[in-house]
Amino acid sequence: MQKWDISPGLRALANIALVMVLLFVTQSFNFLFREANPVGLVNASSVRSNPIYWLFVAVQAAIVGYLFLIHILSQPITARLMAGGGIAIFVLASALWSVDASATLVPGMIFSFLIVAAYSFAVYFDPADFVRTLFWTMAFIILASFVLLAIAPEMANHSTGEFGLRSSNDFKGILTTKNRAGMLFASAVMMSLLAGSLRISLVCRIGIAILGLAGVVLTNAATAVVVLLFVTSLAIWIKYVRVLRFEFAFSVAIILLALVLVLPFIDFSQFFLFELLGRDSNLTGRDQLWKLALQYIEQRPVLGYGYYGFFSADPYSPAWSFWENFRYFLTDSFHNSAADVAISLGLTGIAVLFWVCLASFYIVFNRTIDAASRCVLILLVHVSLVDSMTNFSIFFHNSFATFSMLSSRMPSQPTINWGMNVRLKPTKITMQANFPMNSGYILPIILGHQKWRPEKKAIVMPPTMVK
Repeated sequence: MQKWDISPGLRALANIALVMVLLFVTQSFNFLFREANPVGLVNASSVRSNPIYWLFVAVQAAIVGYLFLIHILSQPITARLMAGGGIAIFVLASALWSVDASATLVPGMIFSFLIVAAYSFAVYFDPADFVRTLFWTMAFIILASFVLLAIAPEMANHSTGEFGLRSSNDFKGILTTKNRAGMLFASAVMMSLLAGSLRISLVCRIGIAILGLAGVVLTNAATAVVVLLFVTSLAIWIKYVRVLRFEFAFSVAIILLALVLVLPFIDFSQFFLFELLGRDSNLTGRDQLWKLALQYIEQRPVLGYGYYGFFSADPYSPAWSFWENFRYFLTDSFHNSAADVAISLGLTGIAVLFWVCLASFYIVFNRTIDAASRCVLILLVHVSLVDSMTNFSIFFHNSFATFSMLSSRMPSQPTINWGMNVRLKPTKITMQANFPMNSGYILPIILGHQKWRPEKKAIVMPPTMVK
């Protein structure tokens, strides 16, 4: 996957598409499209029947499809694209054994769209530009959330009266839940710490960091506080300590992935730490969800019930027997990515999840990408993994965690060549004697995208700069 000469029009279109997709996967402004459902259904409200919402989805899908088509018609197909296509086919094919094919097809198509979008943006953006756009989109979401809090606090807050840190009001801003808001706010704080080398001013970074910290506190979510402390500590270590920082980040990602996979098997009733924190040891009922999940996984261990097919409202759906275990609420998730993937796609899906996560971790060792972008992308993966322990995040069809994981996977392709209009594999930097003092040549050389070729008029390199 390489970048060719991209016209200003295509680049502007790619920027528009990226912002639209980021708003889509973060589920921002969904409150504008939600329609209340009768009490007792799976969700209290839904955007699925709103034509304006689907028009927004269709427009971004059309733009991404157009960008993707231009690329595959002019550039060779890469192994990463074939692998992503295989995952999309597997997810869509699960409709064949799903308990409700219609419940599988729409989420499966959206998941496939995220694969295409992540690949396309890796073509049209170098990682630094991608991270900058991500930062400014997050900044916009945070600012819009606080504006909504100021003008319509009843829409920016959600009152539950339970499971809060400071009050019954949970700040969610323009997002759908306090958990999604907390993860985004914590991620913005982390990016503010690391984005200095990405040409983002200090004033902007400090401002967004302060608003992000305030947002995490206002969300009233314990998970968001834990993620904030965890990811900012990692960011400080990576930025200032620098001792084996990439190896350390990779090791942490492996540990977090292992926790996501084994968490449903752990008995938390023996953990005294929850009593010290004043929290219930059943993780707000998740332990019961996970015990039930294991029972249903045993019934269909290989391929599962079809992608998101388990929670179909079909009269023959196993979800009805599952919901009989709960009196006060109905859930459409097992609140753990590994458990939800195993239910949807079986142990085969778990293997795919493990492979995609492991492949995305290797971005930290891709030296064709600048260090700051690598750090930001791997820490976003860390946030996604922590969120996936108690929520269905990674491999959810409309999730920022899924998109960030796929986006970390796509740029690590061995044939990527940002900013150049020739197809060359990345090579090690080999500087011998002379080189042109021209940023258009120096940047690709520094990033390791191509060997230096001397111009007719070259400047002799000082001896201290010779490798």
